[in-house]
Amino acid sequence: DIARGVIASIVNKVVTQTAKHRVAGTQYFLTGGFSVSAYMVQALEDKLKAPVSTHPQARFAGAIGAALLGSKPNAEK
Repeated sequence: DIARGVIASIVNKVVTQTAKHRVAGTQYFLTGGFSVSAYMVQALEDKLKAPVSTHPQARFAGAIGAALLGSKPNAEK
């Protein structure tokens, strides 16, 4: 029950933050640690009423982006 409550809270936060940018036909892509959770993906789809995609390596998206940014000499940070 605690884990479901945590996920419900995260889902509600995402729905609130995306509300002003949502248009018909919007699709979403989930990255980060929860991207491997089928329950999280389904909960987001249910609340957003839109498809939510992910990728098996999506949990590494932030780390990959940081590594790419850090690999550029004199990159603006």
